[in-house]
Amino acid sequence: MGRVLRVAGYVAGAIAVLLAVGYGTVFAVSSRKLAETHNPSLTTVVVPDDEAAIAWGSHLVNAVTGCQDCHGPALSGGVMSDDPVALMTAPNLTAGRGGMGGELSEGDWVRAIRHGVRRDGRSLLVMPSYAYAYLSDRDLGAMVAYLKQLPPVDNEVPTFKLRPLGRALLAAGPLEGELVARKASLLAPSDGIEPGLSLEYGRYLATISGCTSCHGPDLTGGPSGPPDAPPASDISPAALAGWDGQDFFRAMREGRRPDGALLSEYMPWRVMGAMTDDELNAIWLFLRSASPD
Repeated sequence: MGRVLRVAGYVAGAIAVLLAVGYGTVFAVSSRKLAETHNPSLTTVVVPDDEAAIAWGSHLVNAVTGCQDCHGPALSGGVMSDDPVALMTAPNLTAGRGGMGGELSEGDWVRAIRHGVRRDGRSLLVMPSYAYAYLSDRDLGAMVAYLKQLPPVDNEVPTFKLRPLGRALLAAGPLEGELVARKASLLAPSDGIEPGLSLEYGRYLATISGCTSCHGPDLTGGPSGPPDAPPASDISPAALAGWDGQDFFRAMREGRRPDGALLSEYMPWRVMGAMTDDELNAIWLFLRSASPD
């Protein structure tokens, strides 16, 4: 019996060593990816200080780009999810206690929003810079102007933390896309598009608001968002052939499909519903009549 116990102990010890070596490798690979630095070429973005520009920035932040989906109604941050993959948090963007708003330069804001890069050069995680990279200089400048004058809110947010499973997924590749700086660096801003009821402006709004990020470049839907989220719906022109403008407005303003069924809770219709009628009409024009290409 003693020999059997000794053998069992050796086996258990061997398994523990193998697991330790395996996780050590996972930790080293994931740490190397997290530590990778980026030095994006920053264009000069004029940050205005007039009331009209700040009001426009407020509209973009609160109704179009959906920043409060992650950072909360006051943009003071919080815990988005806490699961076996990660303690996923969004930072406090105000200048209150625990916030970073008072520390960021205009260049830091541009680097984070458009390029997904932290002040120390590392990539942000989850930040949708792959959509915000398309922001025009005018719109990005207005957003920064608004963010700079947010009322301070005291809120000390826990640090974003990848758990062992999250690190394994990052090391193996499935979570690598959440290191957004690599993808954002390949994209260019959409300057020269005038606001108005046009297919081009509808495409622009659909991009910076995340439609093409969640529903895919071809808008045919598929897996998107957290692991427990349902696949994003097909919203390609073919799929919406039975919809009319009133159906689209009902979805965006009331969160209901033409048959009255509720949209998924992951669909940010409460944010997008705050867009103006002209903005929603431009997106609808794009969705029903154009290829995303």
